[in-house]
Amino acid sequence: MPMTPDSLVNDTKQLLSLPKVLLKANELLNSDRSDADDLGTLVGHDPALAAQVLKLANSASYRRSRAVDNLTQATTVLGTDGLRNLIYASKSAEIFDGISSELIDMTSFFHRSIYVAALAKRLAVICKMGRGDDQYLSGLFNDIGKLVLYSQQPALAEEILRQSEVSKTPIPELENTKLSFTSAEVSAALLRQWHLPETIWGPIARLHCRSLTTMKDETMLLRLAISITDSIEPELKNTIPPEQIALPTDLLVYFDLDEVEIGVAVMAANSECDDVLAIINQQGPMFC
Repeated sequence: MPMTPDSLVNDTKQLLSLPKVLLKANELLNSDRSDADDLGTLVGHDPALAAQVLKLANSASYRRSRAVDNLTQATTVLGTDGLRNLIYASKSAEIFDGISSELIDMTSFFHRSIYVAALAKRLAVICKMGRGDDQYLSGLFNDIGKLVLYSQQPALAEEILRQSEVSKTPIPELENTKLSFTSAEVSAALLRQWHLPETIWGPIARLHCRSLTTMKDETMLLRLAISITDSIEPELKNTIPPEQIALPTDLLVYFDLDEVEIGVAVMAANSECDDVLAIINQQGPMFC
């Protein structure tokens, strides 16, 4: 039986199951009769998560003139989507830890995931594509398929990484050659299994498609967030001057964005990433 994204995901069900609070959050979010108050009640049953919600509602990202001191107020400040994003960001650390791999630095992986999420959200707002909440979750989980691949096929994954380093061939291209699919498609398969909406997993599934017939803007925006993150990472690691960072010209043209707007998005993402990582006690030097 040939290996497929779904077969890989099925083999990791025990390792990559959603925490109970996320299962319940999904249930509430998929119900027409639930609102932010219901999510707030759910959060109230998890003291650690409740504390994180209060910290975020009082963080610089929301700039409140008056302190938020209870969950009801925090729920109003963050809204349904803000609560959802924090719940997923907080619990994603548990999800990622459940499938750690010697092939990857898990702290860096987590920090990068949070950064791509924050940047995708900010870019969506600038590009007038809504509030960016679906884009946040697309960014957060766009790479989780790599963890599935690393855990299920470590020798093959290591071979792909080594060959990419030697030949400078993009990893998705090598994945397609050796597997007939990419780790991004595995990410999408996992999110489908979690019953997340296509607005979240669709752009990930299409991330490396050569021609896009549906969800083009959403997919291109995720590509832009990832590309900018790839450009920023060497700067932070090697102190490359900002003017030497190569931005994706084709994607900037597609969204009619200039370097000033990208700078605004990056600064906002830095702030949000810093807030979230500090709140969930996952501070680290890579991005924030």
